[in-house]
Amino acid sequence: MTSVYGVPLKHALHFFKVLAAKGRQLASMLVNTYGIMSQILTYVSLEPSEVSMPLQEVLMLSQEAYGLWSIFLAYGLTKAQEAFSSFYPMLVKQLVFYREKVPVNENVEKNKFNYDVGSHMLAVISRALNIAASHSLLKNKMMLNQGTLIDSEGKAIVLPPPLLTWEDMNDFPSLVETCLHKWLTQLMRSSEVTFSALRLVGSCCNFLECYYSKWRDQVSYNSDACNGKILHISDNILSPFLESVTFKTLLKELVLHSALISDLPPGTKRDPVNLGSLGCVTFGGKVIPILQPLSPFPLLLPLVSLCLTLHSLHPVLDVKTVSTLLESEEIGFYLGKFCQSPHSLRGQWLTRIDTHILFNLLKLAALKGCTKIQLYHKTAMCLMPCIHKGDEVLVKELINFVICTKEFTQDITDVNARVDHINLNDYVPLNSPALVQPVLSPMELTKNIYQSITSIGSELVNCLLSKKEYESSTVLKNGIPFITNGITISQTESSLALERCWTLVPIKHAYGQSRQRTSDSKEKAQANSSDQSNPEDILTVNKCLQMTYLGLKYRRNCLLKDVSVFAWLQQLSLVFLVANDTFLDANVSSYLQGCVVELLRNKGYANLQTTNHLEGFNSCLAWFKELLEQFISVSYGDSTFALFLLIPLQQYWPSEFRLQIWGDMLDALPYIMLSEEQVTQFIPIEQFCEPAEEDERLIIKYRSSLGSQMISERKNSFLYKLASHHIKEYFQRIRQRSNT
Repeated sequence: MTSVYGVPLKHALHFFKVLAAKGRQLASMLVNTYGIMSQILTYVSLEPSEVSMPLQEVLMLSQEAYGLWSIFLAYGLTKAQEAFSSFYPMLVKQLVFYREKVPVNENVEKNKFNYDVGSHMLAVISRALNIAASHSLLKNKMMLNQGTLIDSEGKAIVLPPPLLTWEDMNDFPSLVETCLHKWLTQLMRSSEVTFSALRLVGSCCNFLECYYSKWRDQVSYNSDACNGKILHISDNILSPFLESVTFKTLLKELVLHSALISDLPPGTKRDPVNLGSLGCVTFGGKVIPILQPLSPFPLLLPLVSLCLTLHSLHPVLDVKTVSTLLESEEIGFYLGKFCQSPHSLRGQWLTRIDTHILFNLLKLAALKGCTKIQLYHKTAMCLMPCIHKGDEVLVKELINFVICTKEFTQDITDVNARVDHINLNDYVPLNSPALVQPVLSPMELTKNIYQSITSIGSELVNCLLSKKEYESSTVLKNGIPFITNGITISQTESSLALERCWTLVPIKHAYGQSRQRTSDSKEKAQANSSDQSNPEDILTVNKCLQMTYLGLKYRRNCLLKDVSVFAWLQQLSLVFLVANDTFLDANVSSYLQGCVVELLRNKGYANLQTTNHLEGFNSCLAWFKELLEQFISVSYGDSTFALFLLIPLQQYWPSEFRLQIWGDMLDALPYIMLSEEQVTQFIPIEQFCEPAEEDERLIIKYRSSLGSQMISERKNSFLYKLASHHIKEYFQRIRQRSNT
């Protein structure tokens, strides 16, 4: 073919899909200005025998047309609804054809394109169902003249109800249910499954999940009828498949095809920041595991999601099958491997599939209970930094239903009775200039966390998520057409919703706000210190530190797996910079010290990566300098603050850090009133004494500080011993050289 002029091409439709997904305005332009719906209806109704095009090309064209149509329906566009109404008989006819003529256990390669077209057709019907579900709500609001949306001028807009009604969709549920029953039964008898076939069956699950979750909001809702249908689906359709050998085989494939478990490097690692990519290909050319031909995810994700919805709606569904799933060796192995993996592909778009199936399993475990509570809690902790922007609603639900619940954290109260934790009670808390002194007993700290775990979750949710992010995420998750303005996520530097050190993100935000306030000040004195804290700030910091302590002590591998100890220490240090007195609060000081204990134990003090710098600081040295300035201004000699300043004084750190505190910032020295016994609880003395200091500039500073009595043996015993040691070692080397 030398020219494609006048020939329908799937590539053009795919391009329109990309444009339409970007936003409502572009989609409306394609529909209203260019009248593309008429072409879409033509393409989806093509009979291969009646057109001079290859069968494969016709089916792919139909597939792309359905895909574009479903995007228009995601916005609830009027002409897309009109097209659905006019094409309704044909959609029912096609569903009947799939029910009668399309198997998933025979001629699977031959039927591949039929499977793909069917998946997109069911997506169109599901989107239309979302529109129909909003009809009664918008109709009632219009009758009461109540606004649904707020325009740019702040006025409430009354939206008319959509053309489609809930009753218009009555023919589809039974047809889709029959298809699902037939295909799941065929899968149980099949030794060969394909990606496209699993996606077709998964599309049925997606439709039924949407139908039953929306039905309860309708005027025609009848609880007895709904519960009866749910019971039928659960007992007669889902349970036999969930107990089958085929299902266990699919579960075994989870680990092999999981994107979050894969150790392949991302294919986008060399791309510029402004180059958007789904990351379907990894570095080296391999396709991301989740898209490979034998991947079970196209069925398992919607199937588990459907199970979760049905069990959420029906109060007394039999939990035996679900419990077997949650307690199975295959799921246990999948969760365990996820917790151990490096999550190298976590920033890639399609890892959302992994994220959602893990979330559904966790939510199902929270709803129905499980025995492997520690494994599921670890999974939730590891999943948090893998959640993408646009899925912020998952953050809230994970915290409220799994991470910050007594059911999933009850093991932390048992750990304190173990012998291997008794020695941690030997730590003596560092002194505070405040009236109430900190507590460092692991048993006491853990008890307080367990008792207030629910309030910790509430505070984290309020601080981690903005109202706008959460509401936008809810709209995408629930598929609310009249509010949806786009079904893509804007390209940003990071596609992830949370940072690795997510438990401390609220403290980082509080520090950023404090820094902004001081940068606006005209007085230089104010620029070097933060404002006084308020009770709300102290509460936020305390809850963040409690969550961090829980993670570092009882879920250590979850927080430290991919984040260096030094990165956590730097984030913790922001507690001293948030405000002038936050660190003086007894609870804040207690959990801050507890976190430091957990970070520095097992030689965590060694090999800290000093080249990494904290966001907001030009260098690691700039971070240290700001800490010193704050310490001099407002510390009152706080011992916990002083301990943070000693970490960079270890001998393997660059000498610039030691020169900073013994030179330009020597006013901090008199306030560091730590003894050797206090310091060695956290860091051995050898870290500060070996190897011997060779920088003569520092030897001069040491001698000057001792000679001027800037530090004294009685008041600053640790610093005095440190300086004396290096001076002594230096002159011994001088004498040895002169003797030789």
